[in-house]
Amino acid sequence: MRKLIISEEEKKQIKSMYGLLIYESTETPITLPHTITIPTWTSSDEDSAHKLEDSQITEHVTPILQQIYDSGKNPKFTNGTMEIIKNGNQFSTNVTLTINESDDGLAYMGLTTRGSIGDDYLNRAWGQITGAGDKNGRSLEWKIKNILSGDNMDTFSHVIDDDIELSQYFVQFTKKEFPPHKKSSQTIINQTSEKKEISIGTDPVKLRDELKTFSKNQPLYDVNINITNQIEITYQTSGSQRIYLSYIYSPDGKLQDVLDKVEMSNVVINKRLLDLDEGIFQGYVVELT
Repeated sequence: MRKLIISEEEKKQIKSMYGLLIYESTETPITLPHTITIPTWTSSDEDSAHKLEDSQITEHVTPILQQIYDSGKNPKFTNGTMEIIKNGNQFSTNVTLTINESDDGLAYMGLTTRGSIGDDYLNRAWGQITGAGDKNGRSLEWKIKNILSGDNMDTFSHVIDDDIELSQYFVQFTKKEFPPHKKSSQTIINQTSEKKEISIGTDPVKLRDELKTFSKNQPLYDVNINITNQIEITYQTSGSQRIYLSYIYSPDGKLQDVLDKVEMSNVVINKRLLDLDEGIFQGYVVELT
């Protein structure tokens, strides 16, 4: 039989139809290094001109960090720029950030900036880092660990613009809830396996959604699946290749036709047959990489 040649869009449609897209339809895999451009903002005062708000980070930076982390890579910022253009009493600010895969084995999932503009800008900006400019003497490192729930801190860029008297520090930090992914060459010592039990139920769509949601929110490595009256998933929380889970089935009993279409879309899967004696539905719990 001649093998059909289908387009990339058709492959994507097949993956979406059978719940085999690792990324949602609005997402595309991120190639590293990756540059984020924060939308330009305008202001009428100096303080607003150089302040990168938490809301801007949450909207434009955090989702990118999460997607990189979810792909099994540790993100790390390598450069940050800030350009402020003054036109009379108006300011226009442009910020770009460059992210690459971490070279020190840590996952930097937090970002903040500190800086000053105007009189004595160099000393005032540095005082925000050391705590000399804080009324309680608290350094930025203290604030990251005690207020922002961060851990390791790294200052990755320092922007100085003498024309407008700007000094701005870009700082990244790790978070305890995002442990770094381990490379295959790294030895994981005394790592214990975790277990998740998922009820099979009678709704294949609900089962698929539960498997996908669980494996998207919880990084899975070295997965082992056992199917009895429920689905038992044993896994490690770090490793070299992240695994995503889904479920493929055929409501009209044509499971082989579904598998043939999946094969056409070039999806590489490991599968475990779920075939209930009650005949409710038949399908495969699948592992995607």
